[in-house]
Amino acid sequence: MTDSATANGDDRDPEIELFVKAGIDGESIGNCPFSQRLFMILWLKGVVFNVTTVDLKRKPADLHNLAPGTHPPFLTFNGDVKTDVNKIEEFLEETLAPEKY
Repeated sequence: MTDSATANGDDRDPEIELFVKAGIDGESIGNCPFSQRLFMILWLKGVVFNVTTVDLKRKPADLHNLAPGTHPPFLTFNGDVKTDVNKIEEFLEETLAPEKY
């Protein structure tokens, strides 16, 4: 839970979905270091999040609508799409509770 969420009276956990590049089989998590970095940041923050692998050879049409012109990794945070990896990292540091390690 975030300090800013508590300050605003919002006790709900944020809805986070991380979209990462799929591995060679099209389903497992791939070897993209940027995807892995965002995964580790979220995991170390101790938040609950969903991971969706994206096979770039068969990118679903709904992802074209969600984040047109972008490739994974990107995430949705309470419905807002965030596509720039560096800005995502800054956003997560500002928004989520301190690391739990």
